[in-house]
Parts: sequence; structure tokens; C-alpha cells
Amino acid sequence: MSINLSSLNKQQQDAVTYCDTPLLVIAGAGTGKTKVIIHKIAYLIEELQIDPKNILSVTFTNKAAKEMKLRLNAIIGNKAEQVWMGTFHSICLRILRKEAHNLPLKKGFGIIDQDDRLSALKNIVKELNIDHKKYPPKQYLWMISNFKNSMDYVENKDPDDFIHKFTDVFTAYQKYLEFTNMMDFDDMIAYTVRILLTNDSLRKFYQNIFQYILVDEYQDTNYIQFMFLKLLNGDTGKICVVGDDDQSIYGWRGAEIRNILDFDKHFKNVKTIKLTVNYRSTPDILFAANTLIANNNFRKGKELTTAFGKEQESLLKNGTGNIAIGECHDEIHEAKMVVDNIEDLLKENVAPNEIAVLYRTNAQSRSFEVELNKRNIPYKVIGGVSFYSRREIKDILAYLKLIDNPYDVDALKRAAKNPPKGIGNVIIQKIIDYASSNAVDLLEALNATQNFSKGKTARCLQSFENTLNNIMGEEKIADKIKAILKSTGYNTYLKQFEEQNEAAKRINNIEELINAAAIFDENSSDYDLSDFLATTTLTTSADEETEKSVSLMTLHSAKGLEFHSVFLTGLEEGLFPLFRAMENEMELEEERRLCYVGITRAKKKLFFTYTNTRMVYGKRQFSSPSMFVEEIKHCIPSSESDNEVSQNTSELKANTKVFHQKYGDGIILNVKGNGEKAKVDVFFREAGLKKMLAESLEIL
Repeated sequence: MSINLSSLNKQQQDAVTYCDTPLLVIAGAGTGKTKVIIHKIAYLIEELQIDPKNILSVTFTNKAAKEMKLRLNAIIGNKAEQVWMGTFHSICLRILRKEAHNLPLKKGFGIIDQDDRLSALKNIVKELNIDHKKYPPKQYLWMISNFKNSMDYVENKDPDDFIHKFTDVFTAYQKYLEFTNMMDFDDMIAYTVRILLTNDSLRKFYQNIFQYILVDEYQDTNYIQFMFLKLLNGDTGKICVVGDDDQSIYGWRGAEIRNILDFDKHFKNVKTIKLTVNYRSTPDILFAANTLIANNNFRKGKELTTAFGKEQESLLKNGTGNIAIGECHDEIHEAKMVVDNIEDLLKENVAPNEIAVLYRTNAQSRSFEVELNKRNIPYKVIGGVSFYSRREIKDILAYLKLIDNPYDVDALKRAAKNPPKGIGNVIIQKIIDYASSNAVDLLEALNATQNFSKGKTARCLQSFENTLNNIMGEEKIADKIKAILKSTGYNTYLKQFEEQNEAAKRINNIEELINAAAIFDENSSDYDLSDFLATTTLTTSADEETEKSVSLMTLHSAKGLEFHSVFLTGLEEGLFPLFRAMENEMELEEERRLCYVGITRAKKKLFFTYTNTRMVYGKRQFSSPSMFVEEIKHCIPSSESDNEVSQNTSELKANTKVFHQKYGDGIILNVKGNGEKAKVDVFFREAGLKKMLAESLEIL
């Protein structure tokens, strides 16, 4: 059987047919890398007569492996089933099942899941008399995982005491795994690398089996995964790695961009082929992507070109209007602008599932969820639950719901136990029973139960009642939430019982809830808690069909996907790129690559947005356009604000920067009326929000 390569372009054909020395395929976004990998496997089997059992194809997800095998089957039939194809972990587990006698475990070993790992570590921490509040088990879990992804662990070296009694915890944990005949997820690759590294005959055996190795998403590999590939390949040179250094966005979880940048240093006589013909995006979107990523220094360098021919290429010079940038005065305006444009796209018969709103942090989804819900536009939060369904948000809202509606039993149950206060199910049921028997609300029942309780129970109930009184003592809703955090120590609780990155995400979400409340307070004179809680009761978008829903997701979740229209939001200094990344060149370049990933998700239309002010921990702050906007703004036509006043009102409109003799620099948020007698809402850098006549302002 001869493989037909006529559907491939010249670059793709070269990548498929070159098999002499190690091959690095730099595959830009939308350039058909999966097609190349599938055709290359088919070429190896049908043209070079390599037995499919001697081919290893490594992917990063089981879904990708399944899709590849199906597409390969369509080309070469049942031979596709014989190819070693799967994730690093599944391939390693397959090897370890055969080599159990080389492990510190018995044949038939099991794989411990995350919940059981954590449970085991909780018991170990308790047995070692470690203060679990000061040194939470989840922190040990995270650090053990990090250590197991290091060469020190592969080489059987003892760990350092990274934190209090870490070596004792680690030793006890390993003994537990050995006793129960289990390995964890991190052991799969580490054990495989260890036995390949220490057993020459076994290493040669597997090198003979794998006559050709292909690796997808190579830019996302860590050092241990690189060692696995290097050991299996030996000096044969029969390896092809496919990836895009410009889409390396997982450095924070251990991915090493140097694996792809230094591939020619790790292997001899490397051939590099770049796939640059993009089959996804319009020319102007590609131009913006190329312009942005050219600012990075740590890259191989390439420029994407369109596959749509010279006619479409010429549109780049004439301007297509496929890219727009929106300057917004705050996050509410941003959400309205985005959803206005979404409504226009839907009227143009763009399918909802072909529209995506992308953001840097999960917490940013809230304002878009609220606005989409108001307009009855179905949406789905990808890679996470909707904002108001997140555990930490529901925990905080429970306190507000209880004081707003003291008959809300579910709110009582949640508030009493999160964070833990020494109030168990038995005491909670006593409060509920008392309220029911005496026809009083739950707050009265709480007080009564406290009065007839003794010792620790009475003290815990008194503390809970004090917390609720503190919350009710605050007028503004944002201040009520801050009172919850202060009285319960909720953020400290998260830091103690969540892994560091997870705790930071949850705290970030709580800060966004404070922002939502502060915005509500800003636009409400009576701080009506019931009205605010009503705005949080959103339709559960997760119940909607994805095919009929607009997608909301972080930029990390968007990798590998594509949409007709993409909204890239929140492009402000400190938010995107994050402040911490701006102090480190490597981290800043990863943020820029993340932006590049966002841009290259768009097929036809791309919208950028940024705000002039944004609520941060309940306080409105000035924000500046992201450096990424500055780097590409010359190739983007600017869109007009949808809050602009009529044409005969001089230059006064939302987003106009102004100066006031008393308050200094400010920015107009809203205009009512015309000319100099117009009334304006102005946010001043030092003085905050003020309402005044336009005539008192000087336009900057």
C-alpha cells in the first residue's frame, strides 16, 4: 500500500518523509501537526516497512491518543492498533507492568489515586505529631510530587528537609506505598527512567523494540520526560519531536522550554523543519500574532503565513476589519461591550460554540457570566465551574444568605462548617429542631442553643454568633464580605488546607467577589443585600449543551482549540501579564506566549479589550493597557466606545481623561446631558468616584 501525500503541503511532506536523523518539527498554530504525525506513522509502516509494534507515539492526553489512532486507522486499517500510542504515563505503566520484578513492588501493584494519597498523608502527619494547621498534608503532597519529578528521586537520593520533617513524612509515605503494593502517578515515569538508567540490558531491549519514536507537544515536556525519550532512543537517531516553542505555556507546572530550544544540542545531526502555513486564521490575525511573538528572545523563530492564497494575503495591506480593540472604563463596561459584540455575531448566524471569551484568571469570568445571563445567552465555563458555583464563593455567600434570610437551613449548614468551627452535624440539627419547635428563625435558635450548651460547644456557638453580628454590623456588602474573612480567618484556612497554587486561585476568586459587591455598592444607594444575592443566582450554564453555548475559559484551557470569533479580555499591566511575571524575563516571555496562544485560537474575528479602571479587593484602581496591546496596536484598528455621547457634546465621553483643580487626574466613567453643563461621573486617581458638572473639568 502506498501512502498518498498529495493533501500535504511541501513543508508537511518533508516532515513526513525525512527519517534519516533526529527530526525537530516546529509546528506553528494551525499548521496541521496532527496530520503530519499520522501520515508519518503511516509512511513508516507502509513505505519503510517498519513493524507497527516497533513504533512509539507519545501524546499528552488520552483524548489525543484516541483521536490519532482513529485517524490512523482510516489510513492503514487495523495495523494502527499495534502501534505503541499513548501518554507518557500510560506508556510507562505498560512497561512497568512487564518489569515489575525490577521494582520495589510486587507483581500486580496498584495505582493510588489523589484522594487516597492525601488520606495517607493526613494519617502520617498525625502519627508524626506534626501540626496539620501549620504544615497541612496538601503541602506535603505537592512537595512530594515535585521531588518525584526530579533526577534526585530517579537516582534514589534522599530528599532534603524542604519543610518541617519532610524527610520523615516522605519516608513514611514510601513505606506505606510499599506495604500496600502501590505506586502513585508521579512514580510511573520516575520508576521507568530509573530502571532504564540502571539496567543496561533492559535499556537495550526497549531500544530494539522502539525503532522509531514520535512525540507530540514536545514543548510541554519536563526534564524527566526528556530523559525517558533520550534513554529509549539511545544513539539510533530515529526520533521525531513535534512542537511549537511559541506555545510553551506550562513552565509553572514543570515544562522545560529548553527541551525544544536545545534539541539539536541533545541529539546529533538534527534536521529542523518548520511548518508555517496556517490553515486556521485570516491574514491580519496572523500578522498580529507574528508581531507580538517577535518580541520574545527565547525562541527558534518563524513567521506564520496564510494558506488562503494571494487574494486573501492582499487583504492584510488593505485592512480587513477582522481585529478590533475596545477600551473600556471598567469591567462592567467591558462585559457589556463583549456581549454586545456577541449578540451581533449571533445575529450574523455565527454558532454560539464558535465564540469564545478568554481571560488570564478564572475570577474574571464573573462579569461575563452576569451579562450573558442577563441577555439569556447560553454559555459554558470550560475547565472549571461557573463563578458563583465555586466552593469558596458558595461558602462566603452562605453567611450573607443566612443573615439575609434567617430561615435558610442550607446556608446555616454551610456557614457553620466552612471553615470548621467545632460545630458538628448534631449541634446544627439541634439549632434547626429548636427553630422548628419554637417557631423562631435560625439566628434566634442559634442564640438559644448557645445558652443551654456548655463548655467548648457553647464557646464555638458564641464565636459563630459573634461572626454573624459582625457581618450584620457592616452597611456595605463588600465590607460584610471582608468581615466574614476577618472573623473566620477563611483565607488562612485555605492556605493551610489547600496546595499553594490552588489556595491562591480560590483567594483570587474571593477578591473578585468583593469586587462584585463593591461595584454593586457603588451603583446602589441602599446596599440591598437581597438584590445583590439575586444577582448571584445565575442559571447553571454547565447544564447547557456545549454545541449551543458561548465558551468562557482561561487562556491555558484554550490551548489546542479554535473558534470563529475570540474575545481576548483584561489586557492590562499586572493582570495580563501578571505583575510577578513582569519582574522575570523567562516568566514574561511565557505570558507573551500565552497571549500568542489566545490570538491564534481565532479563525475569522479577534477582539481585544482592556479597562482604564478595575476593582481590586473592593477598591477601584487605575489600570494601564498591557504591554502586549502596545506591541501590536499599530496593526489593529481601534473600536469606538459604546458609551459615547451624541456627536454634538464636544469631546466629553466615557474614557476621556480629565483634570480637576482639587482632585487631580481622573477619567470619565459616564456622561449625562450635553456640552459643558453635562453631569459626569469621574473616577479620580486619589479621590475615587465623584459626580460633578462637566464645566469644572479640563480635558487632557
